[in-house]
Amino acid sequence: MSRIGQTLWYPGVSSYICENHFDASQWEKVRADGSRVLRSSAIPLAIENNENISLTMHDHRYVIDVHQRHPFRDLTTQLNRLPHDHGCTSIQYEPSESIQVKESQIIAKTNNIVIEGVPYQDKNQELSFTSSHDLSVMDFPKEISHELSAPCIADHSTDDFNRLTILADICAASEPIHIPPSTASPSSIIIKELQVQLKKQEEEIKTLQHNNKRLTTIGKQITKKFHTVKSIYEKYKCRLWRLKQKNAKSLDLTSRLRADQIASLKRQSIRGRFNWSPETVKDALVFKMKWGTTNFCDFVNYLPIFPSVRTLQRTVEHIWFESGILDEVFDMLKCAVKNMSENERDCMIVADEMAIKAGLVFDPSTKKMIGNCTFPSHVAPAKKVLVIMCGGISRRWKVAVAYFFTGKEGPKIMDKKSSSGSVFKDIILKVIDKCEKIGLKVHSITTDMGCENRAMWNMFGIGCTRESDAVVSIQHPVRTEDRFYFIPDPVHLFKNILTMLESNKIIYLPYDFLVSEKLTDPVVNIQHIDDVLEFELQFEIKIAYRLKKTKVHCRNSYEKMKVGTARSVFNRRTEIALRKYAERTGKDAYRTTASFIRLVSHWFDIMSNRSSKLALGLLNKKAYEETMDHIKKTAYVFRFMIVGTDGHWKPCQTGVIMACASIIGLQDYFLCKRCYKFILTGRFCQCCIENLFSALRVKQPIPNPLQVKQNLKVLVLSQVCINAKNSSYDNDTYDEGVEDIRIDFMKFSRNIAIARREENVIEELMESSALALPQLKDHHINILDSWELQILYDMAGSVVHSIKISSTTVCDVCLNSVLWQGSDRHPYSLVTEMRNYKHKNLVEVSDECFKAIVKSEITFKEIRHDLCEAKINMIDFLVKQMEYVWDGCNIPTCHSITHKILKKFFTMRLRTYSIKRCEDLAHLNGRRYDSKTMAMHASVKKVFS
Repeated sequence: MSRIGQTLWYPGVSSYICENHFDASQWEKVRADGSRVLRSSAIPLAIENNENISLTMHDHRYVIDVHQRHPFRDLTTQLNRLPHDHGCTSIQYEPSESIQVKESQIIAKTNNIVIEGVPYQDKNQELSFTSSHDLSVMDFPKEISHELSAPCIADHSTDDFNRLTILADICAASEPIHIPPSTASPSSIIIKELQVQLKKQEEEIKTLQHNNKRLTTIGKQITKKFHTVKSIYEKYKCRLWRLKQKNAKSLDLTSRLRADQIASLKRQSIRGRFNWSPETVKDALVFKMKWGTTNFCDFVNYLPIFPSVRTLQRTVEHIWFESGILDEVFDMLKCAVKNMSENERDCMIVADEMAIKAGLVFDPSTKKMIGNCTFPSHVAPAKKVLVIMCGGISRRWKVAVAYFFTGKEGPKIMDKKSSSGSVFKDIILKVIDKCEKIGLKVHSITTDMGCENRAMWNMFGIGCTRESDAVVSIQHPVRTEDRFYFIPDPVHLFKNILTMLESNKIIYLPYDFLVSEKLTDPVVNIQHIDDVLEFELQFEIKIAYRLKKTKVHCRNSYEKMKVGTARSVFNRRTEIALRKYAERTGKDAYRTTASFIRLVSHWFDIMSNRSSKLALGLLNKKAYEETMDHIKKTAYVFRFMIVGTDGHWKPCQTGVIMACASIIGLQDYFLCKRCYKFILTGRFCQCCIENLFSALRVKQPIPNPLQVKQNLKVLVLSQVCINAKNSSYDNDTYDEGVEDIRIDFMKFSRNIAIARREENVIEELMESSALALPQLKDHHINILDSWELQILYDMAGSVVHSIKISSTTVCDVCLNSVLWQGSDRHPYSLVTEMRNYKHKNLVEVSDECFKAIVKSEITFKEIRHDLCEAKINMIDFLVKQMEYVWDGCNIPTCHSITHKILKKFFTMRLRTYSIKRCEDLAHLNGRRYDSKTMAMHASVKKVFS
């Protein structure tokens, strides 16, 4: 206490020494939170450290400097000393309380104290001095009395402590400060001050209100601008989303549609010329064939992603696709073969027939009548169509290369031995030669067991009997170092085996097979299958659930042709059912039938395989040997088994033995010589041509010759118009000409077709010269009855009307020259007038035009039978030969209206005539009774009547 000069101060529990008694060296470094802490060795100083003192702001807005505080630094000491002199121990001091001084009192102050501003107080108010920073030593108790003076705690003192007296004694040593008296009363000064403050507050309020108003306006503007920006943001956000959706749709369209199809969608109108890609033309041809002309036109009008029907017709009109070997197809295949690898060029030939409607039909593309037999040894209207296809072995591609309309052999050549077989042999050799010339390698031909096909085999020396070994191959006609194989179709054989079992009832198996299978009974009996079928009828859940009575004993010829019918009998579940039934009954004979079913079922799986699981390959030696053993076992069983009680050799046995021998030879060639990893035997079946027949019959179950030609043309063009994907085309051997042909095969084929057609002009000219047409005069018109003349006049008006409304260019002068200009009606216009809904609504032709039509009709009736047999363009021939009917007529020739009238008329007559011929032929060949039984009943009834 002596160091700070407070010897008379007695500190209490809550007493502190002011920080001003410690210099900067006594403090620790300032901490991160801004607090200061004294060192443990800090010693207070007697004199205050001015470095630690700052200006002090008091409650009454005046500031006391450091040097002006000195007179009051011992105020607390004096206060504590005086009571001690009066016998008091301490005094309680309230820092929040202020020392009150009356208005009349004079506050003593030293010269070092400067009062910067003291507000005037009311006489009831108190002038306060805050002493929190004015005391050198502070003593603040926790509980402070509400009164500044407190009774002394000493036992011997009872006087109250007068605080004003103490303050006067403290300030006695100081120089008094006189406060000059105010000229105005204190209340008026206060009022003025308050008014000034009020005015300032009002001005401040107005300023704040003005600022508030401005801020409100600015806030509204900002809010409005914010909503505008937000609206623009949402708008662009929506636009971005739409663009993304549009882009996504565009990407979807790009993945589905080609560039020319997307460009067509963007056109304003579908009219006008447009460059379509060959791929789009191919798709359009396929869809037109599937949907039909009407449905295809409706689709193109709604979604123009395909060419119109007329564009498709104009694109392929140069490809006549006449019956025979299709040279146009080989021209296009020549381009595709150049892009094939060595293995992809390996192929096989398949041939089969399909039933069609008999009759002559007018072909508008060639202007000829088609429907007669085109197979060289056959005559009369065709009832079937023979199609020859090429199919790939390594990679599955297929295309029809020839077709012929077939019927019955002519009576003049019926006595010749195998005439059809010889003709068929020549056709096959020509097809092989054409395929080899364009780069394909033909290894085999697959056919069914029909009469024509077996006749062709005999001409090649192919066959198999019980006494002789199977001969299934010949020396290749072109590549003499290789063999050419003949394969009976395994699918047809599979169906024939069921028919053979159902017809002959029993089959006796060879002894060696019984020993290998550990069987005791050699008989395969169809009754065993019936017994299992009858036994399982009592159960709802069956082992052989596919076994049906209608499948085992099939009476419908169409059901017999289905593979599913034979598959419902020859399958694994039927075998299991027979074995379980043998265990149940104890009859070992059922096991023999089960073994035969397993033998045939597994043989069919091997021979018609399209999966790598059962493929023939050398990677798995064990599986390969097991497969080959089963094929050889099947061939052995069918060679030595006895069918039926008579034991006759069946064609089915020949087919199975030949098929097994051919597959054994082919797999050895491809796996060993050609180093194939595996071979799929299903590539040698007739499935490809059966699929083609299904497509030909997609619209009509039994199509007519024209429908066969049109549908086959569309399918073939769709197969060869573009190269296959992932083709192994070598860029080192790039040929610009070949690439141009690949891009536009239609243009290439058109040029070849025109050149080939010029070669046939001479032949057609020689054939047409043999047909002589009579020259008719006007009096020959009376040959026809008046009934027919009235109908012909109406037909002539329809012909002229069709020219008038068609797209062909005809001027009014030409048109008026062939119209009736008389004031009265024409003598033969009765039918036309009766058909009129309004007066002269239908076209009435002139007398000159009518006579030309009548002469054309008479000539057509005279030569129509001979004309249908000729292989010439009948329309051009008739129009050219009948030009004389216009001699002497005053008709302009500026737009060739006479030529157009004759062309329209003869086209219409040929179509109506072909329809009549088809109806007559259908009536002639149609069945009068639904079955032979009904026909027999009718015949017997006539006999007894």
